[in-house]
Amino acid sequence: LSEWRLARKPLQLVGAALLFGFIWGGGLLLSYIDWTQPTGKRLSVNLVQANIAQSNKWDPAYITRTLELYRDLTYAQPPTDLVVWPETAVPILQSQGQYFVDGIAANLAEEGRTLITGIPWYGYSGQIEDYTFHNSIMAIGNGDGMYHKQKLVPFGEYVPLQGLLRGLIGFFDLPMSSFTPGPEQQAPLVANGMKITPYICYEVAYPDFVAFNARNTDLLLTISNDGWFGESIGPLQHLQLARMRALETGRYMLRGTNNGVTAIINHKGEITERIPQFERAVLTGEVFTATGSTPYMQTGSWPVLTLAIILIVFIRERVIPKN
Repeated sequence: LSEWRLARKPLQLVGAALLFGFIWGGGLLLSYIDWTQPTGKRLSVNLVQANIAQSNKWDPAYITRTLELYRDLTYAQPPTDLVVWPETAVPILQSQGQYFVDGIAANLAEEGRTLITGIPWYGYSGQIEDYTFHNSIMAIGNGDGMYHKQKLVPFGEYVPLQGLLRGLIGFFDLPMSSFTPGPEQQAPLVANGMKITPYICYEVAYPDFVAFNARNTDLLLTISNDGWFGESIGPLQHLQLARMRALETGRYMLRGTNNGVTAIINHKGEITERIPQFERAVLTGEVFTATGSTPYMQTGSWPVLTLAIILIVFIRERVIPKN
């Protein structure tokens, strides 16, 4: 019996190697298939990276300077179809900052251009039947739409059990940490007649959420303020997540951030344009729209999870020796 077990181990190793090669090779072959189809439409875009220090982000004394930076950086660039400002680029409530956004958008609309910007929102929510705050993104000018973020960051955008934790230490009283999630069913933004599905900050960390909402849309957009990460690898990991979501949905992804990494990602998950971190700059480029669905958009993560469970059971029952 012991000799049989020794002889079986090489066979198990060969089987594992063949399975790994099949999965790896199959994935490589599938990468050459275009699951979505280009529509022939394109958008030129300016992604504004103002590089505002986190210490100044919510400082009332710095608000005017912040708005001036976004205005001046936008007007200094060659005209494009779309201008994107990052998450909470306007660091005051929409009701207070709408006049400023309207002024910028009116100038852009005269040239057939659209402004998309992050902006905090306050108003009555039919979802919770009360007044509340949302972390939001809006399209204005030659576009339209408002999106309220659904996947909130614990202790960053809301405080779990806030009735017990608020006031204990300063960490639980961060600026703009009283948001509530937006409704599940929200229409995409529209810019120059094209439908854009928006995601705010770490919403791109949810593959099934991104894939489901990407259906029947032309391209994807994510905005973020990664200033919280400092000089860690956090922003680079965040960029990798966005690249994966573009690959899974077969659509271009625009990524606009406060201090990097601001980039344009194609339908294969490849970065076509980017600007350095921690620099005040504007990325100018083009994106192309697509139609159709990838297999992942149809199935989500269930096939992968099912296969993982089967492999775990197989290894537990057949490979790991029993005592």
